[in-house]
Amino acid sequence: MASPPYYMPEGSNTDITSAIKKAGVKTPIWVAGKIMDPSLAEEILKDGKADYIGLGRGLMADPIGPTRLKKVEWKISANVFATTDALKIS
Repeated sequence: MASPPYYMPEGSNTDITSAIKKAGVKTPIWVAGKIMDPSLAEEILKDGKADYIGLGRGLMADPIGPTRLKKVEWKISANVFATTDALKIS
């Protein structure tokens, strides 16, 4: 699935992954797409909506975020990375 557009809510792909998991698929399920808050990622995993969280633009906006997450200092301040136009390279 393509990245959700800017107007979609955070974690909007979890409805799809939830349906896949409820269907009984045994393969581990990844979800990505506007998951910019670690607490949202944790909630998705705890609720069983996915088995793994894929980070793409969040890592581009804050490449050391996972390191800071260990220290509970995570915050992605660049919401601009929720749009595909922000990724155009001149």
